Amino acid sequence: MHQKINYFILNLDPQKLFSICAIFLILTIAQLIEIRTLLLLSFSAFFFYMFMKQKISKIRKNGILSHFSQSTQNLLLNRSIFDILCDLWYFPVITKYFRAIFGPFIRNIEPEESKAQFSKLHPSF
Repeated sequence: MHQKINYFILNLDPQKLFSICAIFLILTIAQLIEIRTLLLLSFSAFFFYMFMKQKISKIRKNGILSHFSQSTQNLLLNRSIFDILCDLWYFPVITKYFRAIFGPFIRNIEPEESKAQFSKLHPSF
């Protein structure tokens, strides 16, 4: 009997094996959760899936860029994502570090104030 079950499981295609595992998972969850709650979760998941399927089909049909505003479309068409990320993160952060590093050489400040500038940037300094 044990050999027949092993032979049956090993010869299943992955899609059928996934379906059987899903059925056993659903049956296990049904044992733990009340049936009304399980039905509500199932219908919610189904309707969420259908909603996302419609949205994704619209995006595939029209393209993702057409769902953005005109200014965002122009920005994404004229600049690379790397340039946008540098504008948002790199340049503001690096200027703070330059001010903290070169500030004591340009302005006459106390060493404690210089240390305070570094501790504001990163607490482990």
